[in-house]
Amino acid sequence: MNDHYNLYIDYSPQKEWSGAPMWLEMSFGAIGGGLFLVSAFLNFNLGIVLGFLLVAAGKGIFLLVDLGKPERFLKVLARPFKSWISFGSWAFMLFGILGLIYCLPLVIGLEIGAGILGVLKAITMLLAVLLITYDGFFLAASKGIDAWNTSLLPILYGVSSLVAGTGIAMALIEGAKENTLLRINALLLITLVFLVFSYVNGLSKSTLGARKSAEILTQDLKGIFVGGLVGAGVLLPLLLVGLATLGLIPASATLVMVVAVLEVVGIFFLRFAILKAGVYAPVI
Repeated sequence: MNDHYNLYIDYSPQKEWSGAPMWLEMSFGAIGGGLFLVSAFLNFNLGIVLGFLLVAAGKGIFLLVDLGKPERFLKVLARPFKSWISFGSWAFMLFGILGLIYCLPLVIGLEIGAGILGVLKAITMLLAVLLITYDGFFLAASKGIDAWNTSLLPILYGVSSLVAGTGIAMALIEGAKENTLLRINALLLITLVFLVFSYVNGLSKSTLGARKSAEILTQDLKGIFVGGLVGAGVLLPLLLVGLATLGLIPASATLVMVVAVLEVVGIFFLRFAILKAGVYAPVI
């Protein structure tokens, strides 16, 4: 009887979407989508192909694991305009098909018309934008969890993906574009600092469930969120990139590799923490 009573008066952590498959699916999709988008903008073929593979293999595998059975994927596709899960599945499927067609000529040197390639590039870049922001829209549609029900999440997820994408591109590209990427990465990191602060600050001044989630992020998950994401995944890369941009330290291959690794780790920490911090507020 007491357990039943507590179920209605205590905060209840959500468990449906906090498992490893969902967390890893979101993370690989963000890293691959961000790298694909940045690389397509720069016409950097290696990054385009690598980003596509990270999305197709990384996100694809964990998406199927999360659905439980591969055949469930076909059922999910049935309501693209009524379900965020269905919409996201369609975006992923179209990205996989069109992205493969776009990447094949880049890998095997197949000659196709510049116009066709340009159209494929534009469509796949648009799909990549959907992929890196989709998880934020998906979570924001969960009205029962106050910490997720905010329009800030799609922006936060999208910017963090671009941070990792530019970081990996910096580590892979040699030459003149590197300094430009350093400055872009620095601006994205500054934006990410502002977004993370705004997100937690907004939670702390909102509803009961949102305030509980802010407490979980800053106390219960302090090592992961504050130390892992904010410290190692955002502020440390920002310090290194800022010093390199100002010319105070050399923008060496080692430095940009360290920055890229830290920013990728930040992707995993961010998504893990937000999923774990989702709670249902007390009913009574």
